[in-house]
Amino acid sequence: MEYRDGASFITTPHVETMTLPGDLEAYGLEAYLRKREGKISGWVSCAYTRSYLTVDNADPDERINDGLPFPSNYDRPHNLNVVANWKINRRLSLSGNFVYIKARPSPIRCRCSMWTVSNS
Repeated sequence: MEYRDGASFITTPHVETMTLPGDLEAYGLEAYLRKREGKISGWVSCAYTRSYLTVDNADPDERINDGLPFPSNYDRPHNLNVVANWKINRRLSLSGNFVYIKARPSPIRCRCSMWTVSNS
């Protein structure tokens, strides 16, 4: 589901008319490693996932990307998570984590205008 251009959910009493139906296709792969024993423990997780949305309608004004698939808001191809725990002694431990997620897609929008200058 995507929103129509210029959709306003505040001024419209019928919110369902501000959306466009679509089909979502998602797939991915994840690897996970964990160390439980010893002074240093933790885990590493790495994932590659894709999510594509297709909004195709009989009315050309209600199509997005000419009815071709495009990355959805949930498309995050690269994810990396690292968690480490260091047990210094019986009472003291230190832990940290690192997260890398490729940002959500943002389409590049371009508007072109043609200006005609006449010297009359």
